[in-house]
Amino acid sequence: MADSPPRFGSFVPSVDKQLGGFEYANNGEWKEPFYFVQVTDIQYGMMGTMVGGNESKRGWSWEIDNSNKCVEALNRMVPKPKFVIVTGDIANDLPGQPDRENQECDFRLAFSKLVPSIPLFCIPGNHDIGNTPTPETVDRYKANFGDDYFSFWCGGVKFISPNTQYIKDPSKVATLKEDHDRWLEEELADSRAKGCKQIILLQHIPWFLKTPDEPDDRYFNIPIEERAKWLKLFKESGVRYVFSGHYHRESSGRDGDLEMTVTSALGAQLGSDECGFRIIKVHGDQVTHRYVSCDDAPLDIDLSVPF
Repeated sequence: MADSPPRFGSFVPSVDKQLGGFEYANNGEWKEPFYFVQVTDIQYGMMGTMVGGNESKRGWSWEIDNSNKCVEALNRMVPKPKFVIVTGDIANDLPGQPDRENQECDFRLAFSKLVPSIPLFCIPGNHDIGNTPTPETVDRYKANFGDDYFSFWCGGVKFISPNTQYIKDPSKVATLKEDHDRWLEEELADSRAKGCKQIILLQHIPWFLKTPDEPDDRYFNIPIEERAKWLKLFKESGVRYVFSGHYHRESSGRDGDLEMTVTSALGAQLGSDECGFRIIKVHGDQVTHRYVSCDDAPLDIDLSVPF
């Protein structure tokens, strides 16, 4: 078994592609509706980069404030979410850039304040392992946050978190991509064999922003050849819901029964949305969700009805 990375607060690192306490044996059975929260693109330092010489925005105090607001809201929610997942781009500095370690440190400090009953998971984005990842940047991420892709079970639902950087640009990680793609195919097959209520994908880069046949975007979607291959397999496997980040704006689209939801950022916005996070309710065969701002987040979560 691989060494576990350092823990902070309620953070649960994945080791050997599994999250402790969220295995099929103890979470494979559907019992009742539940909800979880997706946070994405906190990106400590991005706002300071965007505003340049504005002294009030230099550094990343703005992102720290947003994180504290988010954590405070999550801690006050009743009932508590089953888990919180950060779907990439913890910090703005790329691996090896000057402020990377300090930005990660402040992320850990803010999210260590989550109450112990709310498990926290993290998957990498392009700013966490690089736009063109290398074995070295992946190893660095894994030493700090655990596996760069993993699966887990919660309340009879199978969650799969692929590493979309391997699919976006595998030019320096060809062997890692082969291992990743084989794992993803096996996870989908395992999900079908075990008869889960839902298969939900949680990832960084969206497969598409609005339509499955939209043109390749240099940055914001998955290349169309890879996209078509995986979307076909997802639909054959019964995947109906995919949640991503990366776009720093809200967006969504469908490919038949598969719903692609792109969540805007807790950090800097590239559109007109407010900084926030997504609350996702799971009602057996139905999954409903709502993006909320940190200042307007509901504290009483009614699980008797969908959103």
